[in-house]
Amino acid sequence: MATAMETQGPHISDLPVDALLEVFCRLPAADLTLGASGVCRAWRDLAMEPAAWQARRVQVAPRKHRPLAAAERRVLRRAPALRALAVSLRRAQDLPEPLSALLPCCGHLRELQLSLPCLYADMARDVAAHWPRLQQLRVEACSVQEGGLERLGQLDHLRRLQVATLQPAQGVWGPLRRAARDGLPALRALHVDARCDAANIDEAVGVLLELADRVTHLRIGSLVPADAALLGAIGRCSRLQNLHIEDCSQLTDEGLLQLAGLRLHSLSLCFARQVSTAALLHLLRVSDLSLLKHLDLRGCPALTDRVVLSLASRLSTPPKLVADDCPNVSGQALQSLNRTSPPVNAAHAIAALCTVAAVATLPVPNRPLQVA
Repeated sequence: MATAMETQGPHISDLPVDALLEVFCRLPAADLTLGASGVCRAWRDLAMEPAAWQARRVQVAPRKHRPLAAAERRVLRRAPALRALAVSLRRAQDLPEPLSALLPCCGHLRELQLSLPCLYADMARDVAAHWPRLQQLRVEACSVQEGGLERLGQLDHLRRLQVATLQPAQGVWGPLRRAARDGLPALRALHVDARCDAANIDEAVGVLLELADRVTHLRIGSLVPADAALLGAIGRCSRLQNLHIEDCSQLTDEGLLQLAGLRLHSLSLCFARQVSTAALLHLLRVSDLSLLKHLDLRGCPALTDRVVLSLASRLSTPPKLVADDCPNVSGQALQSLNRTSPPVNAAHAIAALCTVAAVATLPVPNRPLQVA
């Protein structure tokens, strides 16, 4: 008579280590630390493998009188290889302890997201002191305390910085300029979403001039009325590959032509209502567009079929054009531009047909097929 062990099917512990680790990578963090790691010693060791945590993003939300739930704190203490973390606070008083005391064991942290009512200088100092090898930092705050952004200049390995705030831009661009002047040697991507005005145009220009030799990705929330000076500084960013401006309602022809010297892979100029067709055509004539893969000109009434056809005629592989909310662009012109296959060279086509014909005339060996 078969025993219960013999009638039972394969057990999950019979899986190879690589397959079991793949299962652990797909478990939620709480299930991994509170459930799987308590089954046996082998599972506990496997649950603490760096590979199970490197691609994982953990989010915590401290509250007043309860900085972290027991499960959240246990996850952080038992995740020494955690790479990505998001901290969300509703009110400033919800963080009664230093930020560094909240995350005692995340020495390998590379990506940090902070959603805060205010970025305090002490909080920024904790970030720079306890996680100096951060590569990506995203700060979403209603306001930024004086000295908050300057501390981030001590992050020598930071490659991507995103700052989103409702505070007027004089509290953002100035500190960013000082941080870029004193540090941030590895910064390659900058995303600033803050309300701009003409009063701080010099600070914004100063930030871009400080980063002109290193930044490759730039995203700005909106332009200021003095856009020619700002875009002139952008035009001096020799390594820039991707430029995205979310609101170009203040963009002028003079500002647009400041971008003629860039060799971009992606360009987004949304809602540029003041730009003329002549300026767009001139930009296409004097610019090197050989690397351009994506062009977003939505909400640009000056965009016409002439601009679209100019792109199609000048480039063998035209970029993907987004032209939503452009009343003067026809679907036929967009169809001629957004083609996926480049034109075929006639000589190459004839050579390919000759090759196919030659292969078809080869003798077929008379032997059975063998399956490896």
